Order: sequence, then structure tokens, then C-alpha cells
Amino acid sequence: MKTLFTLSGRGRFQYKKHPDGELIVYPADKNGDLQEKSAIIITPYTIDLVLDAIKKHTEIPMGASRDNPPQGSLGVLIK
Repeated sequence: MKTLFTLSGRGRFQYKKHPDGELIVYPADKNGDLQEKSAIIITPYTIDLVLDAIKKHTEIPMGASRDNPPQGSLGVLIK
């Protein structure tokens, strides 16, 4: 698995690509411990949706929050 940090640098997460094309993301809890039980599955459909949006726009506001995403952000797109 690969480990990356969020854009703010305060959080980290791990991810791996499944052979069927899904991305499996393992977020960290408030203490920074990675949580395998809380894995997030990103389907090939969602990946294509995001890539298509990036190709069509020159600028997309950051924010993958699905609870309260900024207007025009990726969070709104995948909500």
C-alpha cells in the first residue's frame, strides 16, 4: 500500500488499487492511526467521472467532502 498526506499535511491515508480497477482508501482517525475497518471504495465509474470533470474544467475547487462540499467542487460531483 502507498501512504499519502492530505493537502493540508495534517492527515494521512493509505490506498491500493484492486485488480478490478477500484481504489481502496484507508483513512486515518483523529489520532493519525490508519483505519482498515473504515476503508472507502472508489469505483472505476467514480474515477472516470472525476477524470472527465478535470479534463473539462481548467479549475475545480478542492474539497471531496460529501457532507458539505463547496459549490463546483469534486465533492459536489461525487455526492
